[in-house]
Amino acid sequence: MYPNGCSSTPIVTQHEDYDARGRLLASTDANGVGTSFVYEGSQLVKKVEAVGTSLERVTEFGYDDGVTHGDYIKSMDGRYEVLCFRRNTVLGQGCVGGERTHLLQWKAFSSVPSGATHSERVDYTYHDGKLRSETYRDATNQVRRTRYFEGDPLGRQTFESWGAAAPASPSENVFSQVSLFDKANNRIGQGSPYQSSSTAPEPLCGGFDPSSAGEHRMPASPQCKAFMYDRLSRLIGFMEPPESGSSNSPAVKACFTYSNAGHLRTVRLGCPGGSGPAGDCSQCTQPPFEYRHDDFGNVVSAVTPWRQTGAYRFEYDAAGNRVRNQTPTMGNIVGHQWVENTYDGLGRVLKSEAVRFPVGVGGLSRETLFEYRYDQQVTPPWGCPAYAASLSSLSMGRPQVLTDSFGDTWYRYDVHGNVIGKYRVRNRPGVPPRTDACFFTGGHHRYYDGPGRLRSETYPSGRGMLYEYHPAPGSHRIQSVSATTVDGAGLWSSLQPLVENVQWEPFAGLRSYVLIAPTAPDGAQKAKVEYHWTGSNQPITSCSSTSFSTGSDSTGRMFGLTVSKAEAGGVMGDIFKRVYTWRADQLLQEDTCLLETGTVPPNSIRYAESSSGVAGYDSRLQLRHARELSNASAGAGGSFSSRYYEYDTRGNRTFDLHDGWSFDFEYSGSGTSADRLMTRTLSVPACSSPPCARPISVTQRYQYDADGRVTRVAGHKRHSDSVSSPINYLDLDPSMDGTNAAIGAVYREVEDSDGRRYEYFYDVAGRRRLKRYMGASTGSVLDDEYFYDGVNLIEDRGHTSLNPATADGVYDEYIWLAGRPIAFFKRRVNRDGPPVADFVGDCPRNGEPAPCGLYFVVTDRMGKPVLTMNSSRLVSGVADYDPFGHVNRTALVVDTPLGVAPQQTALMATLQAPTSTATTTQVRLRASFVDFQNTDSRVYLADGAGAPMTGVNGLSSMIHHDQGFLPVTPWTGVEADGSLQVMYRASKTTAQNDDEASLSGFEYRRFQVGASPVWTPLRFPGQYHDAETDLFENWNRYYDAAIGRYFGPDPMLQDPAYALNAAQRGMGVPAYAYAHNNPVYYTDPSGKAVPLLLGLVCVGGVCEAAVAAAAVGATIATAYIAAKVMPHLSEGSEEEAAPTLGESIGRGHAAGKHEGEFEEIGITEEALPGFIDEVIEEAKATEGRVIPLKRGRTAYIDPESETVVIHDPGHPDLGTAMRPTIEGTDKSNYKEYVKTLRSELRKK
Repeated sequence: MYPNGCSSTPIVTQHEDYDARGRLLASTDANGVGTSFVYEGSQLVKKVEAVGTSLERVTEFGYDDGVTHGDYIKSMDGRYEVLCFRRNTVLGQGCVGGERTHLLQWKAFSSVPSGATHSERVDYTYHDGKLRSETYRDATNQVRRTRYFEGDPLGRQTFESWGAAAPASPSENVFSQVSLFDKANNRIGQGSPYQSSSTAPEPLCGGFDPSSAGEHRMPASPQCKAFMYDRLSRLIGFMEPPESGSSNSPAVKACFTYSNAGHLRTVRLGCPGGSGPAGDCSQCTQPPFEYRHDDFGNVVSAVTPWRQTGAYRFEYDAAGNRVRNQTPTMGNIVGHQWVENTYDGLGRVLKSEAVRFPVGVGGLSRETLFEYRYDQQVTPPWGCPAYAASLSSLSMGRPQVLTDSFGDTWYRYDVHGNVIGKYRVRNRPGVPPRTDACFFTGGHHRYYDGPGRLRSETYPSGRGMLYEYHPAPGSHRIQSVSATTVDGAGLWSSLQPLVENVQWEPFAGLRSYVLIAPTAPDGAQKAKVEYHWTGSNQPITSCSSTSFSTGSDSTGRMFGLTVSKAEAGGVMGDIFKRVYTWRADQLLQEDTCLLETGTVPPNSIRYAESSSGVAGYDSRLQLRHARELSNASAGAGGSFSSRYYEYDTRGNRTFDLHDGWSFDFEYSGSGTSADRLMTRTLSVPACSSPPCARPISVTQRYQYDADGRVTRVAGHKRHSDSVSSPINYLDLDPSMDGTNAAIGAVYREVEDSDGRRYEYFYDVAGRRRLKRYMGASTGSVLDDEYFYDGVNLIEDRGHTSLNPATADGVYDEYIWLAGRPIAFFKRRVNRDGPPVADFVGDCPRNGEPAPCGLYFVVTDRMGKPVLTMNSSRLVSGVADYDPFGHVNRTALVVDTPLGVAPQQTALMATLQAPTSTATTTQVRLRASFVDFQNTDSRVYLADGAGAPMTGVNGLSSMIHHDQGFLPVTPWTGVEADGSLQVMYRASKTTAQNDDEASLSGFEYRRFQVGASPVWTPLRFPGQYHDAETDLFENWNRYYDAAIGRYFGPDPMLQDPAYALNAAQRGMGVPAYAYAHNNPVYYTDPSGKAVPLLLGLVCVGGVCEAAVAAAAVGATIATAYIAAKVMPHLSEGSEEEAAPTLGESIGRGHAAGKHEGEFEEIGITEEALPGFIDEVIEEAKATEGRVIPLKRGRTAYIDPESETVVIHDPGHPDLGTAMRPTIEGTDKSNYKEYVKTLRSELRKK
């Protein structure tokens, strides 16, 4: 392949040897790495990759011999992946005996070819060739998860249940989902597992609604979502049912129209669903999304409801690569701007530039955002990969170097394509890109062994990580993690074990691990962290209870999280215990105990309304109610007593109630600029018994740019105050209003009303790589830096103070396991001299003191941190989250009183923080604003006698007149019962009536007696809390937990397929809401879309990305694992990967209608995308299996499985996949169908 024309250096793969049957026996890729294949008869028995190297990888394939074993794949680590097609085998005897079938009966990882023993196993049953059940077992054969399926007489899946492998009645331990199909195989009804008014959805959605006779049949059950299609089976309407018994949760419709060419034309969301069928939006006044496509199906413009004027515009080259894009903001400024991308002949991006017309000057101004070079095109400078033969890069066919706002990043690969080195070179003035030597020590290096396992890595800071694995058959699973530490001489020396005995769920994530606290007393260094994936699904009434862990529920939901002392005498959950109770797939209650195993009740949060027990979620699964249960432990934890939320039909929050204080939300309307939150106002009740406090209706006002992104949050004392006169404000991205709009992809700027300014820089994957604190004088800046491994933050580099002349560095170095942060080192780096030894000294940051050392992080079922412990195994922090993500925040809205005489004090409020005898509690006040006209007026914290409290930092716990944006007091201790008084002191000389302040609440932190408070800025997965703005950086968008919204619309809605795919899955798409207004169930790690909409996996009520489809579905037939083995080019890139063509097609509605056809050959829904990719790759490599069709479509055929994949760039799902059958039968129609396709080719 010639990536840049015939004069460029080709990427050559040599196919060197074939056998007499024309099968490839040996090949060498462009990096000189060889692969060989060995056959016996017609079967592939061995594949050798990286032939002759130290990382040579041998994979062996075995086939059912009818006597000793079934089919298997043997890895170099001694693990057999056994695929048994024999029915009625005996558990414990392996794949022998029974009856050979063409359907996969079970799969296991084993240390023997027969699979007689295993580390994990999944069993399948079938009915009439259709998948009927799945049963997942661990190494002891304990059943961990089960699923059961039923279909209608036409074989379409109409019923799916969790918690049983056979028909079972709905119960606390079994829940189900139902579907109804029309005669064209379109799903027209879907009943979700969670039903607020019943235990389960009606079977088949109650059948067809008699009133819907005709072309558009509808489900009869009011509990079911309804779908409507046109005569081409395209979705034209989707309706979500109303909430039973609720007047403010009506039915909601989404409607879709198509162009004459078949492309999605308009989308209307949030339409009233009270009358007419699902596809009737004739009475809808909601603004539409409008999309335009070119003749090849590419989107060229998108008009969105939130924009003020203009449209998103796109241009493409002849190969379909997007070469220009312009947002409304870029198009509206004088001169116009856009982002321009260039590609090589293989479709790889070469450069991205911000382009603009200088005002009053001819020509174009270009600024490079990032640039890639590939295939060893660049002669590397000294020290960079490939500068010498001893430092090979192996970058042919792969990125060689990336240049962005950081500088250069040079890549080095091993013989299997894994990235084993990133050599970073910072920008230097006057030095051209890609010419500076690789002196910078901030690289990231990895070592993978022959089987492909990550064995060790070195972080940019120099800290080394070592990963040990279980013996076969669990040899693909990490068993322990260790890290190098810094000694007193500043050298990396000893290896410190961090966690051991890591246990895993079968074909899923973590079950448990043991952490090792190095500075704890001997015999008391270990603690077991356990996720309980089976249980009783019952709340606990006492912290002494362990009954939650003893049940046999097999739904895959998590029932508990415990942290327990591992020594003799330790009790389950004696450090931390959280118990989950479910209703179907939605969380009903959380019970929490901290350092308590006695007979006291837990602190409990219930997701239901307090007085009547009304369900916590509406029919759209939006969170409506959450409350703390009243018991003897209510004061021992929990940051709120009650929450209530209301939403409009577009998913925008319109009202919330925080512990009795209510807030109203106002929006811009249903026309242009819809979904824009304009104000959030504290509702002030009318005073009925004077004397009355002044009504302070604290209000936040929001301003936006043309792209619908918040550019200013302005605080006002009252809703009636002048819009132009805020009391405080935060400006976001002010640099994007004019000349720099096009560089917003890699740069942000924030400034508050006190003049503090911050700059943020992002890398090519959209991850923030640098935060800059701008000082008052020129050149007075400090930079925090961030380094990542994929989406995981591994280094967070800050400073001990904000004084550049004296600040030392503080590095927080995170360790991750299975996508969860499990620990971090906090260490100090001197400005001059060697690094400070680990566990020595202080590591203050952002004004918060903290001892240097190792801290363990425990995350909950969602992946958010809930507990930290220091290296002595003492609790250094515990998090009580409000539903939308704030940690340890309690609402306390109170204003300064009237009529206080000079020099007098008055009680404003009494606060009550959680406390216990085992923990220390500290609090600080948070104010919405302070507007004291007198410089000596104060709001302060006081003890029970009214005496002012001193903060733990030695400063007064007072809020002064000159505290503007985000006014807070220092952290202060509390009384023994957790109480403190909030006092106001009037000026010495002037009456108080001119002084105004309004508190928004208080924040608390709890830690074990003997420990120091240390917490992490990590929040929900993918989020980082910025103390300077009190916002959460969520990768692609800012998130404000106070309002449950992002500050910008969902960028995925620029893609017409996104809303359509969501509707096909039975979900709406709010433009600004976090996690579909249900942060108890969904997460949004990228700030783009909840993983469910990206075709990923939801297990145990948590939706997250699966490691691989094969690790979840595990049902690919041996014929496609052995006979279709192809060498794949893996760049080992840590950047966010775009969905493969197989993922796009396999997760789409079109292919979804054919899922049953693939189940007949053992391909489940989860495995289908990977199987489609295999068919495409095999077809490309085999003559005659690729058929060009009309309108830019391409067919890929596989005679062995009788599969046809059709790639259609203009289709919302990018195409479909099927195993053609004669209509009305299950008889193959593959040959005739392929003849039809070839006939179309001849006509073309």
